[in-house]
Amino acid sequence: MKHGFRYAKLFLIAWITLLISAVITALTPAGVFPSNWFTRHSSQIGSTLEVVLLSLALAHRINRIKAEVRSIELRSKLLLEKKNVELRHALKLITKNNNLKDSFLATISHELRTPMNGIEGSLQVIRDEIKDKGIQNHVDDAANSAVHMTQLVDSLLEYSELQSGNWKLQESPFELETTLSKLVPVIENECKRKNISFHLTKNIELDHLLIGDAPRINHVLFQLLDNAVKFTHQGGIVLEVSSREDRDHYTLHFSISDSGIGIKDHQLSEIFDGFNQVDASFSRQYGGLGLGLSLCKAITDRMGGDISISSTPEKGTNANISIQLKKGAERCIKKGTKQQETLPGNPTVLIVEDNPVNQVMLTAIIKKFGCTADQANNGEDAVRMAKERHYDCILMDFQMPILDGFEATKSIRSNGCKNKNTTIIAVTANAMSSDRERCIRAGMNGYIRKPIKKDIVFEHMNYWLLKELDSDNSTI
Repeated sequence: MKHGFRYAKLFLIAWITLLISAVITALTPAGVFPSNWFTRHSSQIGSTLEVVLLSLALAHRINRIKAEVRSIELRSKLLLEKKNVELRHALKLITKNNNLKDSFLATISHELRTPMNGIEGSLQVIRDEIKDKGIQNHVDDAANSAVHMTQLVDSLLEYSELQSGNWKLQESPFELETTLSKLVPVIENECKRKNISFHLTKNIELDHLLIGDAPRINHVLFQLLDNAVKFTHQGGIVLEVSSREDRDHYTLHFSISDSGIGIKDHQLSEIFDGFNQVDASFSRQYGGLGLGLSLCKAITDRMGGDISISSTPEKGTNANISIQLKKGAERCIKKGTKQQETLPGNPTVLIVEDNPVNQVMLTAIIKKFGCTADQANNGEDAVRMAKERHYDCILMDFQMPILDGFEATKSIRSNGCKNKNTTIIAVTANAMSSDRERCIRAGMNGYIRKPIKKDIVFEHMNYWLLKELDSDNSTI
């Protein structure tokens, strides 16, 4: 009653009424109260009044509780709506930040790959021309450093895409020998520099091309071999490659063994964690981001493969990878001789590239394939030149002033252009997983990401020029 609860008064009156009726009933036989109808029935009257008053008090209390519940529900609803608004705002900020991060990574990747393409490409051209062995060693060192820089950029980009969920496989036909030929010389040079041995053992019989993500397979092998070189100071490294043929697939098995420092048992369980290093101190002996093995694991898992690492401290480490890949077309080209590095028909090629260094470098590379080349500095020049002259192949960059590669491709594919059906291959520093799909949707046939390799350019151009002869316009 002191706190203002109205139903408390009714409860108090009800109990007082019951108490008074009980006293009258008890004292009437003793003569304290006269015996009459009221005193004889006082207990019934008091009980009836008590029940009525308690019912009213209880009803009032129930109504009050309902009102409090409605008030709490209303406050909860308003609070929930407020939290939902805050959550939507937070999600918008997260989405915006993710988009900004992806945009930043795409931009930084493009800006880093563009000069790296000029460096690596120019070194490839110099390698073919230089005769002085002393200078050749310096060129090899520069080329290896450039490869490591590119691998570092790739690792950061791959890791970020995996975290954002935008990571996709880029499956296309490729030659395993070509993939190994790009990888082995770099590792051999690193081993020579450290005075350790390197042996490659191949037990493969592949009558067909392989369908898979060759750059990422190369990335996995490079990371594992680079780690083996890094942690091996004496002895050597062995790479064993074998294959097993099924009806529609090849199963590739890679085994990498070294005689390095090994890994302790308690560290093996954490070896595939991102940014994990055995020694993370500033004075650590071995560098690196600590991303390599986590990326190898993620890439292998996404391909449906398997990766395992076993090690004995002070004796060495063994890494095993198994990947199942689809069969492609039958192999019709055997690379390895100078005559086989000439494209059929001495094709005329249009190079669409706004960077002068990359333009010169790419022209020098394709001239070695027996091609003649014209250069366009942007998409607008490319469209104009494509209307004036027929080309056997067009190598198209993405990001260019005035008109980008996507719009230029759409214009070239439009009716009335001499090169409506000409093969257009994207040669770009845009290396996100979605970039290949975007170029295919724009009407391009193939996709090569920078820094480019001479053998990759040859492989793509040779594939599409042969496809044109067979009038088959499928995409790779």
